[in-house]
Amino acid sequence: MLGFLWRRLVYTLPIMLGVALVCFALVHLAPGDPLVSILPPDASAELQAKMKELYGFNRSYPEQFVSCVWRAVQGDLGTSIASNRPVFNNWGYFGNPEFDKLIAEARTQFDDKKRDVALSKLHARIVEEAPFVWIAHDVGPRAVSSKIKGLVQPRSWFIDLAPISIN
Repeated sequence: MLGFLWRRLVYTLPIMLGVALVCFALVHLAPGDPLVSILPPDASAELQAKMKELYGFNRSYPEQFVSCVWRAVQGDLGTSIASNRPVFNNWGYFGNPEFDKLIAEARTQFDDKKRDVALSKLHARIVEEAPFVWIAHDVGPRAVSSKIKGLVQPRSWFIDLAPISIN
C-alpha cells in the first residue's frame, strides 16, 4: 500500500510540472504585454523597464519559469494586481474594507449568535451593493438589490430575465 502511494506521488510531479508549463506558456503566448493592465497608457520607457525588471519579464523564459515554479513550491503565489495583496492571503476577500471587516468578524467569532449577526450584515450589504443576484432554479428571487427596477420573473428557469435597470 505504501509503495502504491509512493508511485502515485511520483507520477503526480511530472503532471503538475506539465500543467505549470502549459499555463506559463499560455500566459506568454497570449497577445499583448501583461504589464499593459497595470501601467498607465503614457508610461515612460524608463518606468516600463523598471516594471519589467520588478516582475522579472526582462529574464529569459526558462529563468522565469523556474523562478515561478520555485516561488509556488515555497507558497509565494505573487501579489494581486487588483488588491495589491499577496495572492495566498487574498482568498475570500472582496477588496471592500467594510466587507472584509465583516468577514473577519464572522470568521473570528465563536458565539453562534454574534457570528450569524455578522453574516447577516454581510449578506445585506452584498445584496445592497450587487448590481444583480442570480438565483438559479428559484421561482421567487429572495436576494434582489433595491437598486434593481423592473425585474420580470421568467416563466421557467431556462428563459433569460427581461432587461432591467440599475439605479
